[in-house]
Amino acid sequence: MEGPPMDPSVQLFVEKILSINELDYGDFMRKANHYLMELEAKVKATADPIAEALLADIKLHLQYYPNWNVTQTRKLIMDEVANLNDHI
Repeated sequence: MEGPPMDPSVQLFVEKILSINELDYGDFMRKANHYLMELEAKVKATADPIAEALLADIKLHLQYYPNWNVTQTRKLIMDEVANLNDHI
């Protein structure tokens, strides 16, 4: 059985993250961070503290404490976004 349908703003974010073809982490990070800021603007309207914490965690791993691996970071983002969808 599948989970609830994905929120349209989350779905768009997922599509954008998956479309990033950059292999250089810095290039990937710049694009992913831009898409994350777009999502944050939409999610903040919900004022759900768990959603805000998940977004902050994504940003933390993406921008402030990166592991410099695009594939691993993309997977981490996708895992966090799956949880985020439950709180929007």
